Amino acid sequence: MQLQPATLAQVRAGRDGRKILIEEDVLNIAARLQRVSPALSLHWSESGGHFLVVETSATGDERMVLTVQQLDERILQRVEEIAHPSYSYVAELDRLDDTAEAEKDHRFREQTGEVGERLAHALRQDLQDKHRVFLPRGV
Repeated sequence: MQLQPATLAQVRAGRDGRKILIEEDVLNIAARLQRVSPALSLHWSESGGHFLVVETSATGDERMVLTVQQLDERILQRVEEIAHPSYSYVAELDRLDDTAEAEKDHRFREQTGEVGERLAHALRQDLQDKHRVFLPRGV
């Protein structure tokens, strides 16, 4: 089961709101994130109502790595996946785009399939189409 990221509305709502640093939790996820990288920390967005994994650079700049709705073990798996050298954000976006496009095409075919078949049959009847191709003798 995949992690459910925070919605865009949640992220926007929590953007300028208070973030609470989580140093101890029941599953020790905050401490285990620190073992993956000392620059990682776990936060709760009070106004957004979601968890954030944040990377803090040496200069103090913060970068959001991950947003999630639930606090569980999958956060660690996802962060380790992102941190792996073979991970490509562009490839993941391409994969997500391809999946979304395939789902969109499938929904369209489901909605128009039967009606489209009837329409195609009616057009063939009206045009008296016999599915024959006529080629000139020189071809």
